[in-house]
Amino acid sequence: MDEEKIQELDSIEGNELSIEYKKFQIILTIQDDDKKIAAMKKHIRNATFRLEIILTLSPERRLEHLEDFKSHLFQYKEEIIDSVEDDEIKKNYLKKAKDQEVITKVLMSIEDDTYKLEKIEELVKEESNRALVIASLKDDEIKSEKLQELLDKDNQLLVKISFQDTKSLKENFLKFKRTYKQIGLDKQMTIGIEIESEGERAELLRKLKSFLKSKDKKEERKWETKNDESLSDEFGLEVVSPILTDTKKDVEEIYMACEMLRQAGQEANEKCGAHVHIGAEYLKSKEAYANLLEIWGNTERIMYIITNEPGSIPRGGTSNHAEPISYKINQAIEKGSIELNDEQDLQTFISSLQKMQNNKERSLNLLNINNQKNTIEFRVANGIINPDVWIENIKLFGRLVQRAEKLAEFEQKSNINEEERQQLELKERLEEDIPEKEKLEILLDILFEEEEKEVYRERYKANSNILKRYRI
Repeated sequence: MDEEKIQELDSIEGNELSIEYKKFQIILTIQDDDKKIAAMKKHIRNATFRLEIILTLSPERRLEHLEDFKSHLFQYKEEIIDSVEDDEIKKNYLKKAKDQEVITKVLMSIEDDTYKLEKIEELVKEESNRALVIASLKDDEIKSEKLQELLDKDNQLLVKISFQDTKSLKENFLKFKRTYKQIGLDKQMTIGIEIESEGERAELLRKLKSFLKSKDKKEERKWETKNDESLSDEFGLEVVSPILTDTKKDVEEIYMACEMLRQAGQEANEKCGAHVHIGAEYLKSKEAYANLLEIWGNTERIMYIITNEPGSIPRGGTSNHAEPISYKINQAIEKGSIELNDEQDLQTFISSLQKMQNNKERSLNLLNINNQKNTIEFRVANGIINPDVWIENIKLFGRLVQRAEKLAEFEQKSNINEEERQQLELKERLEEDIPEKEKLEILLDILFEEEEKEVYRERYKANSNILKRYRI
């Protein structure tokens, strides 16, 4: 059977991607590893196709192809290494491996810390790579001892970031004796954030893969480090939080993650965004989602302004990565593809919203609802490493979701009190053709107590003036 498939491959002519994909599909069905590899080398140049073929090989054979991929395809190498669970296979591979980057990645993935310590001096030549292997150790005491051997401050920082002991982390990264207040959200609400940045140490941080690790209900919890397609291949870094809630511990983690990036020299430039995820399970009804869409649709431009520090304007990538969605919502409502007032069930309504959106690069991303993430993603804010701004934005979006749910509860009641009536009237007033500054105050009245409003007023005043100056 394999011979027939190889003959079929040789009979197919052309170098177009569609032709290569056809060959790729045939190669996947070849059973013999040697013949599959030979066919891949002869017919396949596309790196993604090669990766998928390699992942079908026996674990022993997969590692042989790590050095086939160029340095910038680090994710491909990591995917191959992660697919091999047996440490003995990795140890045997290291006996013949030559590429220092690959040796480092494989050694980091091995569970046996004793073996790592034995081999680090023998196999790993550069201090930056040794720091990565040290950072992958489980024991903080051993890390502290090995830290003394590192001369470069960047490499020392990398190891400090990898500590799991809460006291050590706070000593190094919970700075300035801040008073950490709770955000002010419902304890049942779940939160996630994505911090995008660029800098010269991004590659080292990506290789670390995660930090702020801890055990939570017998599961490992960590902040992940990776690249993002909107950022530079060389200098880009995205840090993705685990599921957070409004607790002192989680707020402190936000501050420590930002401080780690600051100390590493990472900066948020015009390419970067600051995405906040709120758990979609918080909204229980179609009416709650309708309230969210109505408020967002009537205040979207204001959201672009008040989610950024005073002196900022929407980042240059907004049109590509956080495009306004309100006009699409309005179009869909006019065409009847979104029905706000009928008896449609919640899941059907969510499906209609997702069809309307069609891609995630919107100010409000609804495509994660009912999938593995199950979140509502707010993408309007500029990239930022200042933790205070993160907290205020989390509060803004979290309160918006809370209020959408609460308004739906008011709408279902047969009798409402004066405060509830006022809240419903405020939501209706947002639909009126009124000055934007007046609309801002209505939005703030819906979401916040008086003492919470000033930070958003300051942002609006400074940033709307910039928009006027540049006629944006």
